[in-house]
Amino acid sequence: MVGRNKRRIFSAIKDKAWKRVWSWKMGLFSASRREILVKAVLQVIPSYFMRTFKIMNALCNDLRSIFLRFWWGSSYGNKKVAWVPKTFWWFRFWDLQMFNQALVGKQSWCLLNDSSSLASSILKDKYFPNGLFLSARDKHGSSYLWKTLLSGLEVIGKGVSVFDDPWLPRPVTFKPITRWDMNVAPVQGLISPSSIWGVAKLNQNFLPIDSELIQSTPFII
Repeated sequence: MVGRNKRRIFSAIKDKAWKRVWSWKMGLFSASRREILVKAVLQVIPSYFMRTFKIMNALCNDLRSIFLRFWWGSSYGNKKVAWVPKTFWWFRFWDLQMFNQALVGKQSWCLLNDSSSLASSILKDKYFPNGLFLSARDKHGSSYLWKTLLSGLEVIGKGVSVFDDPWLPRPVTFKPITRWDMNVAPVQGLISPSSIWGVAKLNQNFLPIDSELIQSTPFII
């Protein structure tokens, strides 16, 4: 259960990462071995929480700082100067905020496509008894889990660009062939209020080969 003081609840993740770093003797590891430990051990620590909850940006930054200090060879009370630009971090390790969004979006996608599950039935009775998850909204008193699932829903629909993101089952580009301008930028805009593909909008704005492929792409059962 996540209450109002989310910083206190999620601080256990940061404490666990610090304890793991302190338990290692820094002088025994080369830079390449420290990189392996960051990828195989430290980055995995918050992954369980990130599958279920959207963690705060401040916590992502704190974890990133811990990982970088260990990678650069810093120890408690002995902080070394970074010898590479911080932008170099993203080429080696996860962007924790983006990774969290992807995991949360996966949970929301599972909820969309498995309406018969126990979790889906409980959430439906409480938050969208007369509608569908795709059209559900936040309301006063909602749990942090529900707010997280709604943020994942935004990643699925509003965050996917029709022309710029690979979202169609079409190798190699996974994008529409149609390239003219239209007033629908996100994929969410192609979905009708009844939570099905808007056939009229698809036929009006896309080539027939794109329209047929989009209509055959399932997004909800």
